[in-house]
Amino acid sequence: MSQTLRANALPDLLALVPYRMGFEPTASIVALEFAAADEASPEHRKVGIIARADLPPGGSEEVVERASRDCIRALTDWMPRHDVRALMLVVYDNGASDGASAPGDPVTAASSPALSHPAAVTVRTARTHLARLGIDVLDVVLVGADSFRSLDCADERCCPLSGRSLAAVRASAMHAEAVGLGMSARTTREQLAPDESPLPAPARAARP
Repeated sequence: MSQTLRANALPDLLALVPYRMGFEPTASIVALEFAAADEASPEHRKVGIIARADLPPGGSEEVVERASRDCIRALTDWMPRHDVRALMLVVYDNGASDGASAPGDPVTAASSPALSHPAAVTVRTARTHLARLGIDVLDVVLVGADSFRSLDCADERCCPLSGRSLAAVRASAMHAEAVGLGMSARTTREQLAPDESPLPAPARAARP
């Protein structure tokens, strides 16, 4: 009999990602597909396919723009075939810094963690491309070296502009539940055994 992992809040969803990927993402943009529903909060929707792509490296504006388009194509090319209607984007960006919010980020505050330039361009490209595909972006979440925050929520009560400590993710009950179901997550992608290595982006996205 299949068992269901239930995420009650954003830290639970973030704790789930490494177990679904098999490793803890870094310098990545991850898409979590959600079943279309009327509920406003992603935490109350069923998580479907999870896909990941590397964030582009730094460089000239032209290089970053071109690399971000390639990144988003790799992340999304399977979505029309699977009739994806809604998703959440999680940006793992250790290059994020304290300062003004980045382009494409509707929240602005001097003390708010900001996306690095390559990540900001990639998020902007993703929003534009997904809008063309008719896919609803429920939220975009930035995960930095020590904190995380929603880039789409301006409510200080749940999403303080300074971000929330990753301690909340590490303390999530999701870890114990996932391990109890036999799931595991390596610290880095390189630690995966050869037969556990992620498939190329389109095939990886189709994996159950």
